[in-house]
Amino acid sequence: MMKSFLIFGTIYLLVLKVSIIDAKLELVGTGDPNIDFVDSASSVTISMDEENQGDVIIAYIIQDKGTNTPEIQFIPASDLEVTGMKIIASGVEKIFNLVVTKRQDYESEYKSFVFDIWDNVDELQKQVNLKIKNIDDNVPFLTSNDLQCSIKEAECCDTGCEYLITDDDREMDQISWLINGEETDERFEFERIYPDNLKDNEMAITLKLRKELDYQDGSFYVINLSIKDTVHSPDPIRVVVPVIDVPNLPPVWVKIFHSKTFDGALEQEFQVEARDGDIGIDTKIYYQLNFDPIEDWNNKVSIYRDNGKISVGKLDEENRDTFTFKVKACEEGTDESEETCIEHEIVFILF
Repeated sequence: MMKSFLIFGTIYLLVLKVSIIDAKLELVGTGDPNIDFVDSASSVTISMDEENQGDVIIAYIIQDKGTNTPEIQFIPASDLEVTGMKIIASGVEKIFNLVVTKRQDYESEYKSFVFDIWDNVDELQKQVNLKIKNIDDNVPFLTSNDLQCSIKEAECCDTGCEYLITDDDREMDQISWLINGEETDERFEFERIYPDNLKDNEMAITLKLRKELDYQDGSFYVINLSIKDTVHSPDPIRVVVPVIDVPNLPPVWVKIFHSKTFDGALEQEFQVEARDGDIGIDTKIYYQLNFDPIEDWNNKVSIYRDNGKISVGKLDEENRDTFTFKVKACEEGTDESEETCIEHEIVFILF
């Protein structure tokens, strides 16, 4: 019976001793809403917002029985310089402020620190885990290998134009975008894509067409794209979209006439002109005349192949007062067809 009592008493004294030692060095939270404080039996975890301005008290150190100012020991020791951590007397006996004196940046390589608070005289120690919390302080921005990604007309809907959105806060699911302007909004849209090898601060979007583009409506478009997160709404980014003309239109007449009335005893010159209907390609045009039926007088009317000048000899000897033929303009280097040539009927009237 006596032996059992001694064992119980020894355990009780040991527990009491441990409790007293633990009570000698205690960390408590400051109540700051920007600092999370979690105390466990073996350590304290403190989380603070990045981008602190000036000194930040992250905890209070209470030293009930100690006689020596506590000290800090970082693992590794170089982290002390990064945090500028200090223990400063609070002005109240046995209470000290644990202070971070240097600005912390979550986007840097330093996101967490481990250190001990200890008293080398009384051999008291408390481990602290300091974590830096990310806040939404960075503006998302758009990058691309080519902000002037060109798109062929008459094609839909994938363009192959891809862009990266970078946000160093890494809150990629909080990012949204908006096209400003009715004209571009009805033609274009952006869609998120998931290519390989994206970094954790990147997301990718691709430009898609709502409808086919027509070079005749415009040779380029400027998309004012707003990219924002939950905090920032920066000015729109200008995305230039040149339109590539494709050869799908026949030539068009620039200068043409239906008839001419003149004195058949006099030689005449007239001018016609056509251009490529695909003005972005601007293929050279050549000209020719077609007579139906072929008559003797057709050798008195000719056209210069390269410039469209019509020369007319004296027609008063032909014993007629009207002459009908067709002028044809075609794209150089192509087979003659409805897609590459245009034809127009002309009537000469003599008086």
